[in-house]
Amino acid sequence: MRIAVVSKADATGGGASRVANDIVESLASRGIAVKHLAARSSQGWTDLRKPILGPKLPRILLSKLQSTAREFGLGEIIPFEVLSVLYAVRNYDLVHFHDTSSAFSPLTLFLVSKLKPVVWTFHDCSPFTGGCLYPQVVSCERYKTTCGKCPQLHEWPLASRLDTTGVALKLRRLLHKQGHVVTVAPSKWMQLEAIQSGNVSVEPTVISNMVNTTQFFDTDDRTGLRRRLGLNPEGLVIALSSGLLSDVRKGVDDGIACIKQLKHLNPTLVMIGNPDPTLHSRLEGVDYMPTGYLRDREMLRCWLAASDLFLFTSKADNQPLSIAEALACGTPVYGYPTGGAAEMIVDGQTGRFAQARAPEELAEIIGNDVGSGQLFEMRHAARRHAESNFGEETFVMEHVNLYQATIKNWNKA
Repeated sequence: MRIAVVSKADATGGGASRVANDIVESLASRGIAVKHLAARSSQGWTDLRKPILGPKLPRILLSKLQSTAREFGLGEIIPFEVLSVLYAVRNYDLVHFHDTSSAFSPLTLFLVSKLKPVVWTFHDCSPFTGGCLYPQVVSCERYKTTCGKCPQLHEWPLASRLDTTGVALKLRRLLHKQGHVVTVAPSKWMQLEAIQSGNVSVEPTVISNMVNTTQFFDTDDRTGLRRRLGLNPEGLVIALSSGLLSDVRKGVDDGIACIKQLKHLNPTLVMIGNPDPTLHSRLEGVDYMPTGYLRDREMLRCWLAASDLFLFTSKADNQPLSIAEALACGTPVYGYPTGGAAEMIVDGQTGRFAQARAPEELAEIIGNDVGSGQLFEMRHAARRHAESNFGEETFVMEHVNLYQATIKNWNKA
């Protein structure tokens, strides 16, 4: 069984590409023939990671073509990359696509699915919308009928002068109806969203993302770790993360508002992610420690393990790796029951949710648990929950079983 795992980037390219990287490393460590075919890589190319878009010069030209096309809403309409992709996957028994936005047209997946068994993991809602990642952010349901007049037209990954979301939605419907694609959803929430969209033909299989529990774990000496990181050894430390701290969807402003409600506890806010220059003024009166975007997983583990709790205030999300990583580090998660995140926490045992999704309510819950000491009693349960629900072994076996069944069904057809 030879598997091609396809994503737009390497492990540094966001959560979905990290999941693709994790699948490849986990399968390879078990002797399965697998390669990670990425559209770009900031880490360079290796025996496991290969460029799906060909040699350097053609790759650069193709990237420029795609960039120009996206400006006019044609990035997903015209499959510039299709010949490169078809050539790259020619010797594999199955192709597993992950994050496709801005890198691969639905027509490319459609054509590959006519030649090879294809699996596609839904890391956001774009596989069944006109291209937006989370229509829930703007309470839009046009994708259930016909897209157009898109309220997120100027947001990534659309960011277009022309609105071609209606055509893009039709291409996705064609792919799901006439293509031969087996779909995967990391959360039951994403599975339900896909079904209720009316745009997918077959119910996605739910396979949770994994967290590497040998890379993410708690510390035996939190005092020493905090000192090394420049944190108050005795104070309340709260972590909050977002790839881009300016991303409105991630609800960073709600997190800041919650922290300000806790000023009587003198918390330190650890802010993990690419900086937002406007945050400084909004953080007036808050003791905070910016880490920047952490590509090094060991450094990320240290900051998470040094924190008393992880704050999650996203407005829309699937199954955030940040939550699984925090839990693996023994750090309880407090926040909003958004999307698939609601399935990741056992309320009162591994964290708590503010059901009304209000910063004031969340601050009150945190304050109560700090006062009672319950917050500090959740660490062991958080770690055990991560091991039981997001472990590598289950993640790998569920994918292997799916791959084998998909190949078998393809050969029968």
